[in-house]
Amino acid sequence: MKTIINYLIALISLTSLALAQDFELKSINTSLGKSSLSSGYDITLIFSDNDNTLQITGNHQRCYAAYSWSLPYLTVSASGGFYKNSPWLGPKIIFQPSKYFSIMSWYALNGGEPDKPDWKINSMFRYNAISLYPGYGITLGFAICGFMFDKTNYYPGASYKFSINSKWNMSVAIDYDYNGKEPLFQLGTKFNF
Repeated sequence: MKTIINYLIALISLTSLALAQDFELKSINTSLGKSSLSSGYDITLIFSDNDNTLQITGNHQRCYAAYSWSLPYLTVSASGGFYKNSPWLGPKIIFQPSKYFSIMSWYALNGGEPDKPDWKINSMFRYNAISLYPGYGITLGFAICGFMFDKTNYYPGASYKFSINSKWNMSVAIDYDYNGKEPLFQLGTKFNF
């Protein structure tokens, strides 16, 4: 319970800072299930000042923020947060030369290990993904992910996003956990302001 309260305080603080810096809340996203990048129930707030974007994501185990700069064909983000009481930070880069294709690379270092914060710096995660967008709300992807000291894992996957109306979107996704030999299912919603 203490961890949830701490994450809520961090989420409220970051949101207050974003609103104070002339950022405007653009959307609220929620997701439930597992994917190559998340598990559980996530809430994400997306803020924008028309030039840059601030994303704040949290659940009962983690909270992080990512500040993004958009360049032609490239989005560069500085990200950081806490995972199970262990601080982390790292860059995220997305290269999208066309509306049909993107490559993402995200790398993070953390202090200590989950539930054991320390001054020792470790590689927390290494995430590289390629995504294809053939149209009709469909995304096909393949990700390679290494987390802490675990064996590198591979995640082929697909998702489908559709609009309910002008404000609401939903998505369904499936990834396959190659090492765990199991499918991962996720359901998402998005409300646009």
